[in-house]
Amino acid sequence: MKPTFIVSLLAAAASLVSAAPTEKSIEARDHHERFYPDVMIQIKEHEPDHAFGDTYWGLVSRRNGKENVQTLLSIHIPHHVQGQKCRYTFSQPHDLGGSMSAQVFTVIGKIPLDATFNKRPSRDRHVATFKTSWAHAQGEADFEFFGGKEFDCPAGHYVNLEIVPVGDNDYIEWYDPYGFAIETVHW
Repeated sequence: MKPTFIVSLLAAAASLVSAAPTEKSIEARDHHERFYPDVMIQIKEHEPDHAFGDTYWGLVSRRNGKENVQTLLSIHIPHHVQGQKCRYTFSQPHDLGGSMSAQVFTVIGKIPLDATFNKRPSRDRHVATFKTSWAHAQGEADFEFFGGKEFDCPAGHYVNLEIVPVGDNDYIEWYDPYGFAIETVHW
């Protein structure tokens, strides 16, 4: 009788576990999915032909109206978000200064790993400007969108961007896996 009771107890426990929602389904219902850059390359005006290559940290800066540093990003959007809406987001900066603002441009073509300030893809559209602050260290930056706050998630494709400083003095630094991202918009 004892082995039958144990088998019955195990079967009941297994049915409870299989009936519970999976972690992925909870994430899909309660949270936005965020996609961070697969490629992040800094390009620097004061070293216009030096290829800094892919890195784990982003930097946008300008001092006294010169010495521009921009960051090129390539973000893969997975197939499973087909039919959903996406938006740009920025959170948890590492260091800030100046205007703490940046412009977001789409770029034409892929981001080459050997990109430099003088050899980079052309900018296409100015899609957003964002302003962050130390108050946003744990929250979201404030965005101004051009052409709409949300866009159709380009499922299965890469979104290639250039992040550019605003104003004469600006500094925004972030480290992977935080900073600039694209997230799904759930209703």
